[in-house]
Amino acid sequence: MQINSTKVTDEELRQLTEILFSRENSLLHQISVNLQGRTSSNDTNDVAPEPLLKVSDRVFNVTTIAKLRALFDNYHMDTSVNENFTAAELQEQDDFLDTVMATHIMNLTMGFLQSKGIVSSNPRSQKDFLKTIWFKLYDRGQGALGSSGFEHVFLNEIDKGRIIGLHNWVYFSQGERAGHVDYKGYVNELDLETKAKIIEVRFTYKDLSKPVSTLFVGTTPELEMALYTICFQFRPDELCRLSLGGKNFSIQADRWWQCGQALIGTTYPNIQNLKLY
Repeated sequence: MQINSTKVTDEELRQLTEILFSRENSLLHQISVNLQGRTSSNDTNDVAPEPLLKVSDRVFNVTTIAKLRALFDNYHMDTSVNENFTAAELQEQDDFLDTVMATHIMNLTMGFLQSKGIVSSNPRSQKDFLKTIWFKLYDRGQGALGSSGFEHVFLNEIDKGRIIGLHNWVYFSQGERAGHVDYKGYVNELDLETKAKIIEVRFTYKDLSKPVSTLFVGTTPELEMALYTICFQFRPDELCRLSLGGKNFSIQADRWWQCGQALIGTTYPNIQNLKLY
């Protein structure tokens, strides 16, 4: 079910996201962020010889993060390869969604979506809604069901020899630890009080360059999924103006159409035009 986005004002979205942020258990105090040199999307120099993130092992054991990390090895990065999940991997998807659905942040999000007629009060239908827009597979033009919103945003993909996606700091940090991600410098950054950051970065993944990608840092999976879901539903394919910790910014949430159904193609924070707010 789609809703006319004009029925939800920017102010409503800002108020909602501030409420969600107030319920967020910040992890930033357990993360060392080493920005190093400032760069641009068309630069090729490495102005950051050290990793961007140093994360305490305790963070990786946070329940929703542990469930998120369990999904990281379930995907083929190449979008031209069909995804075929085992029964155990499908169970890991369900476990992650069940854990996220049990959080106060997602309960509040579902309450808002219910008030706008997007979902019913039935928990199973709410989970099915998230499962569809985030996990349903689609074809990015490679002739294979090799992509999903979840894989694109929370992991990364290789599409026609290019790195696409990767908007999650947990995956980014794990990639740095494994030696797959080489951080090259930051383009822009925004502090969200002392609870989180948004950082626009340049990096390579296994020597494939991504000129710019934007990620939250220190946020929980449930907050990120809540913000992205809200913007996908109410401001698809346009800037979604939000506020966290009194800081205005936007999220871009683009749809991918598969057999007439709108799914998440990409979504990420946008801090390029902060002077517009």
